[in-house]
Amino acid sequence: MIERMKDLPDNVLGFTAIGELTAEDYKTVVMPAVEEKVKIYKKIRLIYVFGAGYHY
Repeated sequence: MIERMKDLPDNVLGFTAIGELTAEDYKTVVMPAVEEKVKIYKKIRLIYVFGAGYHY
């Protein structure tokens, strides 16, 4: 599962990977968020944290 981090600057996206990750996680969480920010900002920053129990 991927969770989006909160309370970051507007041009920063942060995600935490917890437990098992799937391609669907990227399609439903990561990509829509990235596409949304890229429409607003020319450049964005990404933070990706591998949390407890991460595996693929």
